[in-house]
Amino acid sequence: MAPVLRASLRAVGVDPDLLEVVRKPEGTQGFVVLPRRRVVERTFAWMGRCRWLSKDTGRTAARSVAWAQLAACRFPTRRLARERPA
Repeated sequence: MAPVLRASLRAVGVDPDLLEVVRKPEGTQGFVVLPRRRVVERTFAWMGRCRWLSKDTGRTAARSVAWAQLAACRFPTRRLARERPA
């Protein structure tokens, strides 16, 4: 990743290491579990459970992005609600 891009991502608060492409190790054959890939696939699966995202009712791109952000906010809030102190 270019140094300018890394600096720009850090300026807006995004960790550039999160955007690295995970490649299959050289010399491996068949299925190999790749690090961090499971996290991305799990997140997409969670987003797929949100019915309003699958229907694409947003008239504008901004509205679609807003719904996606709302769905992403739903995951940590539900986790926090479950972790109530006894």
